Amino acid sequence: LFLTPARFPMAAEPEPPPLPLVSNILVVGLATPLAEVAAGPEAAPRSQRSFATTAADRERLRRARFAPELSASYPPDRPFAPGAGVACCFCAPSGLRISIGTALSPSFASFVLTDEAYERSYGHVLTCHVPLALDTPLAQPEAPDDAGACGDASAAGEAGAGAAASEQGAASSEALSAMTAAAAAISSAAEPPPLLTVGDLSRGAAVWAPVALCIVSRRHAPLCFKAVLLAVHTLARASLKQPLSLSLETALSHLALAVPLPPPGGPAVRFVLHPELTAPPRAAAEPAAEPESGADDSPLTLHVRAPSSSELPSSDYSAASLLDRLRPPQLLHILQVLALEWQLVIVSDDDERRVGAAELFLQWLYPLAWTQAYVPTVPDGPWLDLLKAPFPYIIGLTSRQLGQLPTPLPERLCVLRLGGDSALTGARGVWSVSGPASPLPPLPPRENGALLSSLSRLCRTAGSLKHALASDAGSPASAAARGVDEGARLAFVHFFASLLRDLPRAREAGAAAAASAGDEAEALDCQRTAFVDMAEPRARPFVSEFAQTQMFAQHVLAGRAPPAFQECSDAFLAERVASLSTSRRTPATTAEDLSLSMAARLEARMGGKKSALGGAMGSAAAATAAAAAAAGEAGGKDAAPAAPGACAAFPKGLHSVPPPQSAAAPPPTGFSYPDGPPRSFPESLAPVSSPLPRLKGEPPPPPPAVSAETRRAWAEALRSLEAHAEQRQTGQKIGASVSAVVGGALLAAPAVGCQVQ
Repeated sequence: LFLTPARFPMAAEPEPPPLPLVSNILVVGLATPLAEVAAGPEAAPRSQRSFATTAADRERLRRARFAPELSASYPPDRPFAPGAGVACCFCAPSGLRISIGTALSPSFASFVLTDEAYERSYGHVLTCHVPLALDTPLAQPEAPDDAGACGDASAAGEAGAGAAASEQGAASSEALSAMTAAAAAISSAAEPPPLLTVGDLSRGAAVWAPVALCIVSRRHAPLCFKAVLLAVHTLARASLKQPLSLSLETALSHLALAVPLPPPGGPAVRFVLHPELTAPPRAAAEPAAEPESGADDSPLTLHVRAPSSSELPSSDYSAASLLDRLRPPQLLHILQVLALEWQLVIVSDDDERRVGAAELFLQWLYPLAWTQAYVPTVPDGPWLDLLKAPFPYIIGLTSRQLGQLPTPLPERLCVLRLGGDSALTGARGVWSVSGPASPLPPLPPRENGALLSSLSRLCRTAGSLKHALASDAGSPASAAARGVDEGARLAFVHFFASLLRDLPRAREAGAAAAASAGDEAEALDCQRTAFVDMAEPRARPFVSEFAQTQMFAQHVLAGRAPPAFQECSDAFLAERVASLSTSRRTPATTAEDLSLSMAARLEARMGGKKSALGGAMGSAAAATAAAAAAAGEAGGKDAAPAAPGACAAFPKGLHSVPPPQSAAAPPPTGFSYPDGPPRSFPESLAPVSSPLPRLKGEPPPPPPAVSAETRRAWAEALRSLEAHAEQRQTGQKIGASVSAVVGGALLAAPAVGCQVQ
């Protein structure tokens, strides 16, 4: 029997399973007994004197940082891959501090983890305070060495006494009993004293313990997940007055099991967290503590989507705060550091501000992708040794960790300090940039002038706005801030479009060399050499070092730029050629002068559709609760009402996830949470099982609208036109200087009796 491929075709590779939006839900609390941890690189339980019932130790209890432990990880069949230790380190980077008397307000933070395949996972953490039992014990330090020596001596004494008694054989029973009692007294003296409890030091005052509830996702949507975590905290508080019909464990389990991860360029995903969480009339990103009487009882819906490759990257974080507090030369300095893959440390005590600044810097490097170490939140302990690494990195520190920087500082290390504002006086903190010690190659003059002009205009606009780092999408201030965000994205895209405009010709030169050599590494070196040779002489110090970075190598090896960048680059180069050809007196047209005309041309070419350059850009900022409540346009009768300022357009459609339902009947008394948000996920509160849907993403990118020959012609024309423009500008300066000299001589001629012709 002969089997032919025609009759028995090969089985196709199975499609990968759909991915969930939420990879893990983690709960991190205090380890019992409470063990104090040291700050700094050690971050280990301290072996120091025990607590005592003194006023000094009561104050020490307030300031102490205690060791965390992982209380729960859900789902059980998807364990948190980095492990429990990593979860505790990043959910509580500096340990956990208790509160005596009054509970602190919830605080939100986020962190980033990168695996071996350079895939990033984002943790979104809400830390709230729950009542702590007063009988919770405090860990005591290990027994000192002298106590161990005493125990060894007592054991040796017992052994010697027993040997003497056996040799003599005539010792009385009274002597043996006396020796046994003495040995027991010595051994009891070596036992540790009884453990003190929290109540012994708090004098009966209420004690609150921090609990960190963390959502880990492959999608960084801080506004969406912050709304989810605040809603869980709000519902737990509201359950004390009115028990819930659906448990919070069921709602969170449904979020982790039934909500799919939106594919890039695919439909947005809409979901309901809890049926009793209603959309408030004010900013939906801040759920109301209690439902208002007479308010609409429709459940609050949230949505999140992934932008396609034809859209410029965006995030929930607003660039207006950076543009307001940092001067344009400082922003250009940071761009130099990152574009050359040097080292950057961001210092801020505000976790959200620090991570937001790092995410914006990575966004502004588009179309390049940062592949070096990226840890915007560093826990205490051995993680701080990353600061001594010789490779490029972006690391975030608190002001308390700033002393862990190596001395002397590395030659290529730049430190960005984002000072905090005073809540009492309203004084603004100092934002500064220092380092590196080694001189940076200057940015190419052609790109530097255009970017500096764009950033100066944007900084002036940002200074007049009342903005937040990540604000509700419905407020007018955030609408103006989004305009600043879009302008900043375009300014940096134009910078790299101009910097990389000779890369297609360099690729051809490298391809020709690779055909003769047959070596991919040598072909990459040939492309680098050709790219540097095509740069202007004044730009070559920067370009030569930029061409040696890992980002540049990855961009070249990809073979093709992302569609959104290619579209913007084509429009920018075409408009640049047109402006230099038609207007001889304005050769230095800036990037912001070209944005409107380029957007209009692209929109006309696409048949009225919004391009990546102009109009509303789809972004992860649509993940806010306010924007999510506007999903009624695609939901039918059961759709939620639109919230103020919500985003009503979903260009790729909308997938609605069924609301959560419990697999078991709820108890008659409902669910109440006097101890705060849930810290475990019992099987009895599991939701109704529903498989993850398979959502279709964007199709393969279309062929480029501009041919490679046209791009080469644009690059060559720009080189010639800019050379002529520079010659004219130099001639005008010389003519102005000669006119000034001649004019001065004519004025002085009558005084000295000379005649000038």
